[in-house]
Amino acid sequence: MGSDREISAACRISPSDLSAFNQRPCQPPIFCAAMKHSHRRPLNYYLRTYRRHAHLSQARLAYLLGASTGVKVSRYESGNRTPSLETGLAYEAALGVPVCTLFRGRCEEIAEQVAKRRRKLEAEKEKRRRVGFASSHAV
Repeated sequence: MGSDREISAACRISPSDLSAFNQRPCQPPIFCAAMKHSHRRPLNYYLRTYRRHAHLSQARLAYLLGASTGVKVSRYESGNRTPSLETGLAYEAALGVPVCTLFRGRCEEIAEQVAKRRRKLEAEKEKRRRVGFASSHAV
C-alpha cells in the first residue's frame, strides 16, 4: 500500500480526510481501485462494503436505521432505491462513516452538476455586467 499522500491523490480526497479515515477503527481496508467501475468512475454506493465491515446483517442494520426488515437495506445496497436524507444520516450514525463516503460516486456526480450550474450562473452574471457596462458607456 502506498503512502497517505499517494492514496489521497489516487482517491481524490484530501490528506486530512485520509488521516481521519485511517484513525477510524471500523474502516474497511479497501483499495481505491476496487471502489471504481471499469471506466474509472467511483461506485455510487458503498453501503454493502461498510455494512459487512461492521459485521452487521441487513436485518440488524435495518433495525438501526429504523426499518422493519432488511429488504430496504437490500434495495439501497443494490441501487434500486435511493435513501432519503434521514436514512443517509442514519447510515452515517450506524456505520460511523460520513454520508459522502458511503455515497461517494453519487456525491461526486452531484458536486459536478452543481459546479457546472455555478459556472453557468457566473457566466450569465459576467454577461449582464458587460451589457450593463456597455450600455452605460453608450450614452
